[in-house]
Amino acid sequence: MLNALLANSVRISSQFVTADESAFNPASPKLDPEIALNNLCISLSRVKDDEKGSGINGTCGGSEKDDCAIACIFLFYWLPRVLLTER
Repeated sequence: MLNALLANSVRISSQFVTADESAFNPASPKLDPEIALNNLCISLSRVKDDEKGSGINGTCGGSEKDDCAIACIFLFYWLPRVLLTER
Protein backbone atom coordinates (compact mmCIF):
# COMPACT_ATOMS: atom_id res chain seq x y z
CA MET A 1 0.00 0.00 0.00
CA LEU A 2 2.83 2.37 0.80
CA ASN A 3 4.33 1.78 -2.64
CA ALA A 4 1.01 2.65 -4.28
CA LEU A 5 0.79 5.87 -2.29
CA LEU A 6 4.40 6.81 -3.03
CA ALA A 7 3.99 6.03 -6.73
CA ASN A 8 0.98 8.36 -6.83
CA SER A 9 -1.16 5.53 -8.17
CA VAL A 10 -4.02 5.92 -5.71
CA ARG A 11 -6.91 7.85 -7.19
CA ILE A 12 -10.22 9.01 -5.82
CA SER A 13 -12.99 8.66 -8.37
CA SER A 14 -15.11 11.66 -9.27
CA GLN A 15 -18.09 9.32 -9.06
CA PHE A 16 -19.01 7.61 -5.83
CA VAL A 17 -20.76 4.25 -5.70
CA THR A 18 -21.98 2.61 -2.53
CA ALA A 19 -23.72 -0.60 -1.69
CA ASP A 20 -25.64 0.49 1.34
CA GLU A 21 -29.23 0.44 2.47
CA SER A 22 -30.11 3.40 0.24
CA ALA A 23 -29.82 1.08 -2.78
CA PHE A 24 -33.04 -0.71 -1.80
CA ASN A 25 -34.64 1.60 0.77
CA PRO A 26 -35.35 5.09 -0.60
CA ALA A 27 -35.99 6.39 2.93
CA SER A 28 -32.37 5.69 3.94
CA PRO A 29 -29.96 8.63 3.94
CA LYS A 30 -27.41 8.78 1.14
CA LEU A 31 -23.76 8.44 2.11
CA ASP A 32 -21.74 11.63 1.64
CA PRO A 33 -18.51 10.77 -0.28
CA GLU A 34 -16.42 13.28 1.70
CA ILE A 35 -17.57 11.82 5.00
CA ALA A 36 -16.91 8.28 3.75
CA LEU A 37 -13.38 9.20 2.59
CA ASN A 38 -12.67 11.00 5.85
CA ASN A 39 -13.88 7.98 7.84
CA LEU A 40 -11.65 5.70 5.75
CA CYS A 41 -8.61 7.91 6.42
CA ILE A 42 -9.33 7.93 10.14
CA SER A 43 -9.86 4.18 10.15
CA LEU A 44 -6.62 3.56 8.20
CA SER A 45 -4.67 5.77 10.61
CA ARG A 46 -5.78 3.51 13.50
CA VAL A 47 -4.52 0.25 11.99
CA LYS A 48 -1.73 -1.26 14.06
CA ASP A 49 -0.49 -4.57 15.43
CA ASP A 50 -2.90 -6.01 17.94
CA GLU A 51 -1.90 -6.48 21.56
CA LYS A 52 -1.27 -10.22 21.12
CA GLY A 53 1.03 -9.67 18.13
CA SER A 54 -1.03 -12.10 16.05
CA GLY A 55 -2.44 -9.65 13.53
CA ILE A 56 -3.60 -6.12 12.94
CA ASN A 57 -6.75 -4.19 13.73
CA GLY A 58 -8.01 -0.66 13.52
CA THR A 59 -10.39 -0.58 16.43
CA CYS A 60 -9.83 1.58 19.48
CA GLY A 61 -12.39 -0.03 21.70
CA GLY A 62 -15.86 1.37 21.90
CA SER A 63 -18.04 1.18 18.81
CA GLU A 64 -15.39 1.95 16.17
CA LYS A 65 -15.12 -0.67 13.45
CA ASP A 66 -12.20 -1.35 11.15
CA ASP A 67 -14.13 -2.99 8.28
CA CYS A 68 -13.42 -0.25 5.73
CA ALA A 69 -9.74 -0.01 6.61
CA ILE A 70 -9.20 -3.76 6.42
CA ALA A 71 -11.14 -3.93 3.12
CA CYS A 72 -8.92 -1.17 1.72
CA ILE A 73 -5.78 -3.00 2.82
CA PHE A 74 -7.07 -6.20 1.18
CA LEU A 75 -7.71 -4.24 -2.01
CA PHE A 76 -4.15 -2.90 -2.12
CA TYR A 77 -2.78 -6.37 -1.37
CA TRP A 78 -4.88 -8.43 -3.79
CA LEU A 79 -5.49 -6.09 -6.74
CA PRO A 80 -1.96 -6.33 -8.20
CA ARG A 81 -2.04 -10.11 -7.84
CA VAL A 82 -5.41 -10.38 -9.56
CA LEU A 83 -4.32 -8.10 -12.38
CA LEU A 84 -1.15 -10.17 -12.91
CA THR A 85 -3.12 -13.41 -13.21
CA GLU A 86 -5.53 -11.87 -15.74
CA ARG A 87 -2.74 -11.06 -18.22
